[in-house]
Amino acid sequence: MKIQASCMDNEIVNNNFQGNTFDMGTNGSLVLNTFNNNYWDKYEGYDINRDGLGDVPYHPL
Repeated sequence: MKIQASCMDNEIVNNNFQGNTFDMGTNGSLVLNTFNNNYWDKYEGYDINRDGLGDVPYHPL
């Protein structure tokens, strides 16, 4: 998936990103979109309270 920096108000919710070479890409650093409850198989963060949600946000390249 590629989100252009000029895109805004998109909601990417409840998806499984598995087995992709690149999960997400963008051409900017400003985030005007919502990303919630997605599974990223390349997530390397941690879940200290074991609630099934990463405690550190996933930041794709």
